Amino acid sequence: WKEVLGLYAFGFASAILILVVPIQLPFLLTARGIASPLTISLTSMSFSLAILFGSLLYRTRADASFKLNLVGGFALAALGLALVVGTGVYGVTLLGCVCTGLSMGFLMPTITTQIMTHLPFEQRGRGTGRFNTAYFVGNFGGPLLVLAVSGVVGGLPAAICVMAGFALICAALGLLAE
Repeated sequence: WKEVLGLYAFGFASAILILVVPIQLPFLLTARGIASPLTISLTSMSFSLAILFGSLLYRTRADASFKLNLVGGFALAALGLALVVGTGVYGVTLLGCVCTGLSMGFLMPTITTQIMTHLPFEQRGRGTGRFNTAYFVGNFGGPLLVLAVSGVVGGLPAAICVMAGFALICAALGLLAE
């Protein structure tokens, strides 16, 4: 179990990051004067579709090193979140949504597959359950964390930049992963 504890931490971190875009995007776009429900919905949908394509992308990269996949996934998340805030130009925000979605779809199978390789067959169900616990705790706490950070750093755009920095830190920590 000691071998997979760090992997649970990466799962927890990805769970915090995955909800930044779908929860905060409507507020960000509305603050920028984009209040069309259709535009906001289509932008959110681009994120969701990108998650699907990110998980399919993993299949082409499954034989690559775990470390490279982990670092690449979190680095793409950092780039995506930075682009979501970007220059305020809608197209840049849309590109950021797609990059973030791709990274989130890619990270889930990257981390869970690595957990399974470290556990004997008899422990894989328990290992998956513990991963899900870490992941769903991150899902619950992520929006609250963004809200708290937003109050400290002076607004939602700055809080999303902090989350991009968090993803970059996760990428750097991924260099230490085995």
